[in-house]
Amino acid sequence: MCGGNPLPFAPVTFTEKAIRCSLDSYLPLRYKLKDGNNVFSVMGCLLAYKKEFIKKIEIPNDVAANDLYTYLTYLSFGYKYRCVPSAIVKYRLPQTLKDHIKQNVRFISAPIVMKNHFPAHLIDNEFYIPLYLKLLYRIEQLIKHPILSVYIYIVNSYCRYKALKTANNIDVKWDIATSTKTFELPKGHI
Repeated sequence: MCGGNPLPFAPVTFTEKAIRCSLDSYLPLRYKLKDGNNVFSVMGCLLAYKKEFIKKIEIPNDVAANDLYTYLTYLSFGYKYRCVPSAIVKYRLPQTLKDHIKQNVRFISAPIVMKNHFPAHLIDNEFYIPLYLKLLYRIEQLIKHPILSVYIYIVNSYCRYKALKTANNIDVKWDIATSTKTFELPKGHI
């Protein structure tokens, strides 16, 4: 299984810019943790699988994060995941607060739900970020973009609260964050 380097289009709206600040505190982790072969490069828009693996896997009905489920299953089968940094796919961040909350609650819920299918230590190990790295990149964004960083911290805190309350009741047929499906970008925003 291989992932790559999915990168967002340049943000346009205030919320999109704030989400980008949050994302920029995680992007360096793709290459700092486990030599780049980690969960932070796993996105459904850019994954390649071994044919033999795909034939073996069945995704449970209660799983909304198919990409994360396949990644954890891949590791559980003893396979090695690889990130290919030169493989780039552009995607759109949510442009509205409503869409971000929908999407982020689902993302935050995913590791919680995965503990119903995989050992907790596997999930905890894959999502572990050393505190110094977490603080370093968050403080860096806070200094560069204080208003956007505070705004998205508050929004993401709400999303974490909501995810903890609803994780095991997430509808796997989620509401689509429609603003992520718009690709008519102003010239120069790629």
